[in-house]
This record gives sequence, C-alpha cells and structure tokens, in this order.
Amino acid sequence: MTTEPVHRTIVVIDIVGFAHPHRTDPTRLHLRRQLYELVARALAGSGIDPDQTPHVDLGDGVILLLDPRLPTARVVDAVIPRLGASLADRNRQAAGDERLRLRVALHRGEVLIDPHGFVGAALVEASRLSNTAALRQQLDATAADMGMIVSDLVWRQLLESHQPPDPGGYRPVAFSTHGVATRAWVQVPDHPSRTGAVPAAGFRPATAPVYRSILAVDIQGSTAADRTDPVKERLRQELYRLLDQALVWAGVGEHHLDPPGDRGDGFLLLLHPADDLPKTLLLGSLMSELAAGLAANNRGAPPAERLLLRAALHAGEVHHDPNGPFGNPIDVTFRLLEARNFKTYRRRSSAPLVVIVSGDLYRSVVWHGYPGVDPDRYERLVRVKVAGRFHEGWVHTPQPARPASGR
Repeated sequence: MTTEPVHRTIVVIDIVGFAHPHRTDPTRLHLRRQLYELVARALAGSGIDPDQTPHVDLGDGVILLLDPRLPTARVVDAVIPRLGASLADRNRQAAGDERLRLRVALHRGEVLIDPHGFVGAALVEASRLSNTAALRQQLDATAADMGMIVSDLVWRQLLESHQPPDPGGYRPVAFSTHGVATRAWVQVPDHPSRTGAVPAAGFRPATAPVYRSILAVDIQGSTAADRTDPVKERLRQELYRLLDQALVWAGVGEHHLDPPGDRGDGFLLLLHPADDLPKTLLLGSLMSELAAGLAANNRGAPPAERLLLRAALHAGEVHHDPNGPFGNPIDVTFRLLEARNFKTYRRRSSAPLVVIVSGDLYRSVVWHGYPGVDPDRYERLVRVKVAGRFHEGWVHTPQPARPASGR
C-alpha cells in the first residue's frame, strides 16, 4: 500500500460487443478466458512474466499495469503485435458470437496503490481512451480484429524515442481529459489480416529508450566578473557536496541513479522509475533538502561565494550511448532551464533555489496536491518549443526542509 504516486505503463483491453444481447453468459465466460490466454501469451512472448504483471479485471476486459522500466516502444513493437497475431489465429477458427474483437488503449502515468487495487487520473484517462467514440466508430467500419488508440503523451514518446510501426496508419482524433482538449492517435487496420502479423524486423534504434525522471541544475551567475576560477572550483565542490547531502536526506540511493552528468556550472541527474522513488519525493523532499543545504551554505558567505541555483524537472524516455544520455525529454528539460523568463525570475529572487517543472509533471503530480507538494505555490511562467511542440514551465520556490541554522 502506498499513498505516493508510482509510474506505470497502462494498457486497457476491452472486448467489443461483450454485452450484445445475442451473446449468452457461457459465451461471455469463454471470451474472457480466451482474452486472458491471449494476453498471457503476448506478454510471455515479449519477455514479460504474466504472473508478475498486475492487472485490473473489468468484466468485459482487463487493465494491465506494466513495469515503468519497460519502454513504451516495446509495448507497441512486441506486446501489441503478438496480441494481434494470436487474436487473428484464434478468430480463423471462430464465427459469429464466438469471434473476439478488441479495443486497446495505451497510456502511461502516475497511479496510487491500496489494498483494493489501483486508482489515479492516468487510469481514468486510459479507460476513457478505450471507450472513445472515434475508436469505436473506426473499428465498427472495418472487419479488423483489433483497434488501438494511444494517448498524445505516448505518441510523443514514440516519435521522440523511435519511429512507430506503420506511422501512416495512426490518425489523430480529438480527445478531452480533465477539461483539457488534447489529441489521441487511433490505428485500425483496413483488413483483419493486418493485425495478425508480427513485424519480422521492425525499426529499432541503436539504443533502447528507458524512462527517467530528469533533474538539471545550473549555478546562477557562474560567469560573473567577480568569480575567479578558484571560486568556481569551490562552488562546484560545494554544489556536489550539497547534492549528495540532499540525496541522502531524501532517501535517494546510488541504485536509484544513473551516473551524474557534469556540465561545468551545473549537473544533469537521471533518476530511475522506482516505486520507492516517487516524483513527489523529488518535487518535495529532495528540493526542500537541497534548498536547506544551500541556505546554510550561503549564511554569512561573501556574495561571490553564495550558491544560487536554477533547477528544472521533467520526465520521459531517454537514450544512453557510450558518450552519455540524450533524447528529446533531456532537450525539453534544458530548454526550460535556459528559458529567458526563468532566468529573469531567478535574478529577481533572493531564494537559494528556484525550480521549474514541465507541464507534464505539473498535470500528473503537482496538480493533485499530494502532501508536501502545494500546487498553489507553482506559477505558470514559460512556454518553450522543442521539436515543433510547445511545453509549459511552472515555477516554484522550495521552502528549506529545516532552518539554515540546523545544518
């Protein structure tokens, strides 16, 4: 049981026409059994243990909650095609009410876990996706065995991390979630046989994407005239000492982290999607502990040796090669960190730490008002464009975890 949000990839699978009056209860029971067998086969064939995959039974379908370390591309490239192939094989021997057709929705986001199961806005959105009229209508207009819809968040991750299979087969449709108008992407093959083929050698990037929370930090005024190289060296040493101290105080261990990336006047930190490392801890405890350490460091220090930091937080699927991490989510993080309005905000603030979070993090975590994360203390400040898409930035000044004198 946890009251902190944990990240999951969410797959909703619904049986089309399950409640049709021509279907008897024994038929419905048979279809449910077949669905679970097909899902187990698709997961196992993709290297995922079905017995270790939490699920929510829907009566006429199932929701799978997949390990967040599983790349979205692997779900699209492996799990879904295998499900479609098994479904097509099964339906060649079925007719009439025995034929099984599926609607599949793919999303990812934060969920809460209690003894009764799972809850969260991301689950609600995924369920709404599976029931959207656009998917139903497009599937009804074909003889396809299966239709798929992916959220705009997933679609962006697919485009950023690799080319999705058959990109021309996805069509944008209007979709509204939590009062916000957005898009989703529907793929319904024109012929049933197209869902029954697993690509023999689909596109694969040279490196596989992995989901990470991303923290980038810069030292404000690192190139100021009164900061000699020896001063810069001391500031860098102090920055890393305070970072290590904040990580320890917040309960973040080395096993949660990729090796930090040094940026001269700052650092890049990538954090793993572990259940014991929720994003609320990053937004709350970690930022508060870092602010407290900075306040203690700056107490009585001459102006040239005071550490004032800008920090940016985002999350997404990134790549690694021998030279380090890269990918669109990292580009977004740095674009937010370097946004002109954010730099101006930093110069006008005397606080030791100011933080900007992406719109994705604000909507998935901050907005919900978890303990230690007060949405009223966040201000929408910037809008940056990366790879043709706009990203909002919400600014926050963390309160130190304890008075500077306690450090």
